[in-house]
Amino acid sequence: MTLGAWLVVVVQYLTSNFSDFQLASLGSFVIHESVFFLAGLPYLMMECWGLQKYKIQVKALLPDSVFDK
Repeated sequence: MTLGAWLVVVVQYLTSNFSDFQLASLGSFVIHESVFFLAGLPYLMMECWGLQKYKIQVKALLPDSVFDK
């Protein structure tokens, strides 16, 4: 089965078994989470590859260094 034929079967199944509201809600959630994860992916890769010298924020803020006593 080719990709196009498989996609047609999936779309027909979804449109026949779910309402437009359910498809829009689930679809927008999936798109939002995909974009959110893919937008942060370069920064996750920077953490793994050791490119931390280009980060602006320090690693951790300790309570003693944040508040004046």
